[in-house]
Amino acid sequence: MDACSCLHGECDDGPKGSGKCRKDSCQFGFLGEDCERKLLQCGSEVMLCHSHSECYKDEQNNYRCQCSPGYEGNGLTCTEKNRCLVDNGGCHSQAKCTKLGPGSSRCDCNPGWTGDGYSCAPKIACSSNKDCHLKATCRDMELDKYHCICNMGYKGDGTHCELVNPCVENNGGCHPKALCTPVMFGVRNCSCPSSLDGDGFNCYGTIYDQVKAHPNLTYIARYLETNKFLVIYKDKTEKLTLFAPSDEALDNYLSKLDPSQLSFLDNDIHSFNMFRFHTLAEQYSSQQIKSLTTVYKTFATMYDGFSLRMVYDNQ
Repeated sequence: MDACSCLHGECDDGPKGSGKCRKDSCQFGFLGEDCERKLLQCGSEVMLCHSHSECYKDEQNNYRCQCSPGYEGNGLTCTEKNRCLVDNGGCHSQAKCTKLGPGSSRCDCNPGWTGDGYSCAPKIACSSNKDCHLKATCRDMELDKYHCICNMGYKGDGTHCELVNPCVENNGGCHPKALCTPVMFGVRNCSCPSSLDGDGFNCYGTIYDQVKAHPNLTYIARYLETNKFLVIYKDKTEKLTLFAPSDEALDNYLSKLDPSQLSFLDNDIHSFNMFRFHTLAEQYSSQQIKSLTTVYKTFATMYDGFSLRMVYDNQ
């Protein structure tokens, strides 16, 4: 059964009804079969216009009926505009247009699409997905669907991933210059390259190599480069510990010398003695030195009769 078209009267509805207004049921001021027309005072004239219209004066100063905003017609007959019937109401091609009222509508992107309805783009499932494991990568498969894939070195269903190759993270705990080799599930082996010594967790070259690579030991590097008495610091078989004075420390030392003594350390014997005073005849790591200071307060150096006293300001 069609909806009743009566606007301002009593509808003759029901199975046997006409779907129009009952005879003589129009409200005051309204006329017509659907009580859809009204008398409007237009200037000095009274006009019979549609109830959803207004009177206006045209260019020839004649009064006419004009449909109200949201309606269309000739002013005597006006119907609601349905924007959705023309060009999808201005909505995107992948959006649904919903009529809200006369001349008004709403645009909503279709399932699997995202946007304001006027502009819609395929929804990327991975952009909002929180189900993949931290060590997994989200892959968009098809519209609004995704798949989690464990990263290289891990295994699992993507929502849970276990480390298979420990070498993929932080070089497996090996020294940065060491080679990390997976042996079996979750197990790895650390080995230093042939150019360095160490157990894989600590890799080191000669003292000369270490000093040359340090940006704040340029004075010491120059002495090691030119002093023929310091060749032992270029030998990997020598197990020594050098407490290398920094550039800042040497600048401070040299600033206190008489100008005539500024070239003091350029003498090979003098710089050799300085190295002997800062060198222990054993090889220690910084952690070993720190632990040994609880037992020994001083350490004998290679300069006979002189020792170094270790003090840690920050524990």
